[in-house]
Amino acid sequence: MKKSLKIELRTKTVEELKIELAKRESLLTELNFKLAQGQLKDVKLPGKTRNEVAVLKTIIAEKIRTGVSKKGTKLVKGNEGKVKS
Repeated sequence: MKKSLKIELRTKTVEELKIELAKRESLLTELNFKLAQGQLKDVKLPGKTRNEVAVLKTIIAEKIRTGVSKKGTKLVKGNEGKVKS
């Protein structure tokens, strides 16, 4: 994953990252099925997608651990998508 993409991901909120994570995990499942059936031409693609999933999970965990959303407001513990008033 390119560094510029990682920087872009770090500017997103936790909820946006979770949506992106779900998309990538779904894509990874599809790619693994295609690879097993011999329908996938780029055999490195599942590995790249798995790496992207790992990066997304890491960024989400960092944001939750620090408790800071995109705008710098504190997150409510257990409700990462909602901010304190």
